[in-house]
Amino acid sequence: MTVTGEIADLKTAVGWAQRRKEILKEKIGVNGLSLGGVVAILTAATDPRIKVVSLWSTLSDLKCLSQIVLESSDKSLEQRYVDEPSGYRVGKKFLIDLRKHRITEAASKISPRPILIVHGTQDQVVPLWHAQKLYEAAGEPKEKFFVEGADHTYNRWDWQWTVIKHTANWFEKNLSP
Repeated sequence: MTVTGEIADLKTAVGWAQRRKEILKEKIGVNGLSLGGVVAILTAATDPRIKVVSLWSTLSDLKCLSQIVLESSDKSLEQRYVDEPSGYRVGKKFLIDLRKHRITEAASKISPRPILIVHGTQDQVVPLWHAQKLYEAAGEPKEKFFVEGADHTYNRWDWQWTVIKHTANWFEKNLSP
């Protein structure tokens, strides 16, 4: 799995949706959580078929995805994978591919299409400053929505429903005629 591969997958999914007769072809939006948000930004920056972009707990810099990326030397990348202290095994191709992508630069290319940036104020996986950097990089129209006390995945019912309702209302507002 690589970010580049995920971008290709999202473009394929958008193409599939556009071929469906029950889909309004000019009303396609994407929502991504964490790395999914990164994929949404990078895809929308080059794919005008995506009309709105919603991001939940999204990174602004892939180097911050893992300390392994920062600590990986070329020697460690000679292996097929690297084991993180958390127990996750990260593939060499994934780490190399991370270096190709510039998220804030991509976020600046989405305008004039709307972008929503949702983030928990107590996200310990992707700190709040990532959302601030994305917001600063994004052109208009843009909106930020911070959920007080929420963690990376909005792991309480009230946080989840707050984020879902806000996002659904935002999609409806931005995709309505």
